[in-house]
Amino acid sequence: MATIIDVAKLANVSKSTVSRVLTDTGSVSELARKRVLLAIKQLDYHNNKFAQGYRRNCSNTIGVVLVDMTSAYFCSLLEGIQYVFSEQGMSVLVASGYGVKEKEIQAIKSLMQRRCDGLITYLENSVDATDLSLTERFTTPLITIGPSSAFQAQASVEIDNHAGGYLAAKSLLEAGHKKIVHLAGLSCYQDAGKRLAGFEQAMQEYANNDYYVVRGKYEDQFGYSATKLLLKNGLAFTAICAGDDDIAAGVYLALREANINIPKQVSVIGYDDNFHAKHMFPALSTIKQPSREMGEAAAKLLLDQLDNKQSIDKCLKITPSFINRDSIFPVNG
Repeated sequence: MATIIDVAKLANVSKSTVSRVLTDTGSVSELARKRVLLAIKQLDYHNNKFAQGYRRNCSNTIGVVLVDMTSAYFCSLLEGIQYVFSEQGMSVLVASGYGVKEKEIQAIKSLMQRRCDGLITYLENSVDATDLSLTERFTTPLITIGPSSAFQAQASVEIDNHAGGYLAAKSLLEAGHKKIVHLAGLSCYQDAGKRLAGFEQAMQEYANNDYYVVRGKYEDQFGYSATKLLLKNGLAFTAICAGDDDIAAGVYLALREANINIPKQVSVIGYDDNFHAKHMFPALSTIKQPSREMGEAAAKLLLDQLDNKQSIDKCLKITPSFINRDSIFPVNG
């Protein structure tokens, strides 16, 4: 099936020019318009909703609010979202709430003022219409990603963090580890709470009470400082279950500075499978969150809402998977 990129290439114009022709907005030369319309006909692009004039009264813009725009996880998530909408000739506006409720509210308000056709949010805090001081019913199509909700959205995409935490702990337990440290995310992170609950369920099932939990930010600095402190205090452990791959990177550095071999002396598992995980030495075993696929799924759900012009009651829960590399070593007893 032809895409807007195919039309742009054949017509020798930009994607934005194709969008302006399809939506009958903006300034386009008559020659460029004719080339675009000819390309649409040659590629049989008339089935696309824009070619049918579907969105003539809309902004062709989607708003996205994320917790963070610098981490590899959220960059990959955004890449999936942008890919889907770029195929439809739509623009994406991105804002960050930085995990602070007031800033998340501000970001949503800003995107609403820009008349976005729909919103995709990944928030740390639950936000509702009351928080936004709306005087009218919220009608903008909305998809949420992650554990926190916005306006009690009916459609959402969520990773099963409980299952991921369970899987991370189980991989260490099955390798014979008992003295395990879990460097978890902060208690205000809903996903961290679910991962910790899954971790503790595995510990209970294996009747292992010899574990220790420390909580902090999803940052390498937390992994580094927490590991240094554990070593300084003489806590005995054979494995560290990191709340995410950034934390694991800090753990690696602290252990390396202490001349502790990974994985023969201390095994490490991460969470996310960020792009740097396979390039760490030794390559990091981790729990894979298919972040790009999650972004694509959310974008497609939102497109379905825009197509049907009504909300969709659907929750996609994606199960993470264990990526076994080189950072877990079996122990005896």
